[in-house]
Amino acid sequence: LVRYNDAVKIIHKVQSKQEPKISSIDSAINPFGFPRSYRGSSIQTQNAFRLYSSEGVGYVPKGELVQGKDLAQKYKVMVSQTISEHAGEPSKDGKYKVLSTVRVLKPGEICTFSYITIGSFESESEAINLRDYLYTKFARFLILQAVSSINLSREKFTFLPIQDFGKRWTDKLLYEKYGLTDQEIEFIESLIRPMESSDE
Repeated sequence: LVRYNDAVKIIHKVQSKQEPKISSIDSAINPFGFPRSYRGSSIQTQNAFRLYSSEGVGYVPKGELVQGKDLAQKYKVMVSQTISEHAGEPSKDGKYKVLSTVRVLKPGEICTFSYITIGSFESESEAINLRDYLYTKFARFLILQAVSSINLSREKFTFLPIQDFGKRWTDKLLYEKYGLTDQEIEFIESLIRPMESSDE
């Protein structure tokens, strides 16, 4: 099911390229095995992973990580499992932000079940380009079409295609790539708010 009927033509244009979808590079549920309530230690030691939870940053001794060890050593993008809008409703201006926390995790950085991760890269630049892609109105518009609750999962990225993350993508480039009309662009812009970096 698609949230807006007017989005169907846009989705068909995107799907006509027959590109792999972001859902194919999303992590499985809880990739590192730590529940939402886990906080790690407040004390940083030499052999510890930096852990992101909904309460901030903690540290986990490397020996305590039993799953996702390969992913832990790569660059990836962390996205909050809950969408930005309360109860899935738009803000007062009728627009959506869709994603709340989006940040690049470096090798040695992991997260709890409060987040999902996307991608697995050797280079930081590719992870940054993926993050910036998720900031675009185009990307968040396509995610919104699959959202039916406040929770994000792999399936919510099913309309969003993978790009060449060796380059930086902007809305202008994406609108041109998929041949969107002025009316279709206006529809996306009317629904999606700008998003700025949540990385520190």
